[in-house]
Amino acid sequence: MYKSILIFLFLLVGTMAKATNLDSLLQVLAKSKEDTAQVRLLRTIAWKYVLINADSSQLFYRKSLSLAELIHFPEGQIFALMGIQAGFGRAGQKDSSLLYLRKALMLARALDHPKLLAVCYGQFGSFYTNDIYKPDSAIYYFDLALQIQRQANATYDQWHNYLGRGEMYYKLGMDEKGEADVLEALRITETRKIRMDYGVVLYRLIRNYFDLGEWDKYSKWSEAYIRFIEQGDQHRDRLSAFHRGLYFFEDESNAAQVIPVLQHIVDIHQKNKNAHATLDALQYLASVEWKAGKKADAIQTLERAIAAAPSKEFLIYQEIFYERISKWYEETGHLDKAYFNFKKYKTVHDSVEVMDNRNHIAELEVRFETAKKEEELTRQSLELEKKKSINRNFFWLSAMLSLQVIGGGAFLWLKIKSNRSLAIKNNIILSSLEEKELLLNEIHHRVKNNLQVISSLLNLQSKYIEDPSALEAIKEGRNRVNSMSLIHQHLYGRENLSKIDVGLYLEKLSDSLFQSYNINRDRVHLITEVDSIMLDIDILIPLGLILNELISNALKHAFPNNREGNVRVVIKRQEANIVLEVNDNGVGASIHAGDDSNDSFGMDMIKAFAQKLKATLEIKYQPAVSARLVIPNMSA
Repeated sequence: MYKSILIFLFLLVGTMAKATNLDSLLQVLAKSKEDTAQVRLLRTIAWKYVLINADSSQLFYRKSLSLAELIHFPEGQIFALMGIQAGFGRAGQKDSSLLYLRKALMLARALDHPKLLAVCYGQFGSFYTNDIYKPDSAIYYFDLALQIQRQANATYDQWHNYLGRGEMYYKLGMDEKGEADVLEALRITETRKIRMDYGVVLYRLIRNYFDLGEWDKYSKWSEAYIRFIEQGDQHRDRLSAFHRGLYFFEDESNAAQVIPVLQHIVDIHQKNKNAHATLDALQYLASVEWKAGKKADAIQTLERAIAAAPSKEFLIYQEIFYERISKWYEETGHLDKAYFNFKKYKTVHDSVEVMDNRNHIAELEVRFETAKKEEELTRQSLELEKKKSINRNFFWLSAMLSLQVIGGGAFLWLKIKSNRSLAIKNNIILSSLEEKELLLNEIHHRVKNNLQVISSLLNLQSKYIEDPSALEAIKEGRNRVNSMSLIHQHLYGRENLSKIDVGLYLEKLSDSLFQSYNINRDRVHLITEVDSIMLDIDILIPLGLILNELISNALKHAFPNNREGNVRVVIKRQEANIVLEVNDNGVGASIHAGDDSNDSFGMDMIKAFAQKLKATLEIKYQPAVSARLVIPNMSA
């Protein structure tokens, strides 16, 4: 049951997400001011990201929270906190979810704001319904929310808490109380019939009646639900069955159980004279029968559906049924019946097209009349503009005469105007730069995420590899991916999106490698001498991979049998060059590698990246291994 409602809500959310393009929202964000509107915009973007990228969703919720705190906007803080809380809930982090929910409640209590308090209590009810199943606690918080909303005369906002409490009553077997609450939620949402609200409550109502086997009530509200959905779905796909999720079968392939229930539902709908629900049920029944191999029964069911849909109101249903019967007869080898029903389908299809054309013509007529009115308004506007133009010409003639007297004042006016124009252009340029920085920040974030996914896949693959050499190669590959991921992680969220401090990067990289090779820092010491140098990403990626290989080789080979020692890394600026030195006091070349003709993949990669950087590379293997790399022409 819970799975079905989630799928339905996700479909609704997906439909709404199409209404506003994320790129457009990000462009608006880049040009917006730091005010309450931007807090809400950040929260909207976060909500859009919920089903796309959980990390991005949390990032924008946190930005919304930070801005709300900065401009002292408590309402924005509360909703941002609940957005972060919901993200932790979806990730299964219940303790963190509860922590942020409590923070939101503390703020609402400090404000003593009834609406916000009710929202927080309702969220607590949902938390104890979905995240931590505590029925008594859930009902308690839903009750608190309802009490506050009644006192504040917030009638419409009560529907969500009535629905939540009603669902909890149903789970506890208190069906009468559950039905009363859900019907009250329906009564409230019916006053506005907002699709996201009224549709959800209707859906839950018929679902509950279906589960309880209360078929008359189920039939009544199914008809209402179908009619409501059709109001916003007039151009639906005529070749697909309409809203099949209506019947809530977890597994329609179990025909022995599904078919009798569907046949009973059809009888109930017909008894209650619910035409749309009857046709929908017959169509679904025929589909289940056909899949179960009961082909004759399926065709007979569709013929029964056609008999139940004689009027023009149901032409679309007739079109679907005739076409499907024709195909089914063709598949069963009854070509004469297939041809007969295909002709029926074409006749109905043409009638539907005629109706569509009439509707289209009527729509065009409305557009034509509208265009005529707009043309008349345009003509009137032109005449008015002509009069204004004459007045403007007279004004400028007077102004020119005046300019001969006040030339100095005119020059000052032109100067001010020029400065204003320049300020506007500067603002446009700044907004464009901010937008590009935001998008570049997001790109670094996504690249970092993708590299981490690759690292996780390599780590997962290593668990199925038994060959030590292959396992070592996988580990080395994962370290190389991590070295690149660290660069994008450093750039993400920084003001400078193109340069990174080499010292900070070396610290993170060395920590990662010591952890990867399980090296005790009390046994092997890392000594660094690093100047404060900011490098572009194009330089740092190959340099980072070279560092990764050199430090990895030292950690793997220089100190066998728990030998103690030092690994020294020097990165210095010498005039216009950057010098990198990596050496150790380990056992030397007898453990490391042979001559150049027998280089490892890692050594080949070091030489290739050194060549890419146009750097000189010198490696010595005795008495211990040392490497020196000089990158030319790197002046700031």
